[in-house]
Amino acid sequence: MRTAPHHRAFTLVELLVTIGILALLVSLLLPMAKTWNAGAQTVSCSNNLRQMFLYLDAYARENNGVYPAVSDATTGNSWWLTLQNYINTPSQVVGIRKRTIFLCPASLRTYPNQTARRTYGMNCEGLKNDQGVLDWRTPIRPISQSRLSSTLFIADTCNGPANNGDGYQYFRATASPAFTDVVEARHSGRANALFLDGHVELIDPKAPESLDKVKNLGQ
Repeated sequence: MRTAPHHRAFTLVELLVTIGILALLVSLLLPMAKTWNAGAQTVSCSNNLRQMFLYLDAYARENNGVYPAVSDATTGNSWWLTLQNYINTPSQVVGIRKRTIFLCPASLRTYPNQTARRTYGMNCEGLKNDQGVLDWRTPIRPISQSRLSSTLFIADTCNGPANNGDGYQYFRATASPAFTDVVEARHSGRANALFLDGHVELIDPKAPESLDKVKNLGQ
């Protein structure tokens, strides 16, 4: 008469060893998962800025070669609202997300709540009106800039206490709000930045060369 095969049960020691190995694997994989997630957020943020530039370029081609002003002299709208209104109208630029490009995914970790509509700010260093007076309502005219690839345009900004949950909408080299105070290094100690030639790179807001790239706008 054949008997059923006997299966040896796990001993307590073997079970504890297995649990220990699984715990070790989890402890090793969790930091890797966080790193992968942070990397994905950095890529998504840089894509936001690249997509934003396509809209800005299209806007300039339809508006006498200028980008939206930090604060529109007529409507008072900030640059991102002007651009948002433009995005919501028929455009020749297709296939671009319309609702999320103003929000950096990594800002969910650094903003106190999730009410922000915008987490990027625009450089307005040294902008002057027709009378030669410094005026942040003056729009940037890219054709008049000689250092497109080394002039910082838009970057990650931190939450502003008086901005109703939004990030700072603009920054300057040293005058309030100063670049080093409001540009937020939320990507592993770096901030994503869009330059006037359309390229995006990670910068260190505290580095002197980053400040020089802000000042290039006013030179």
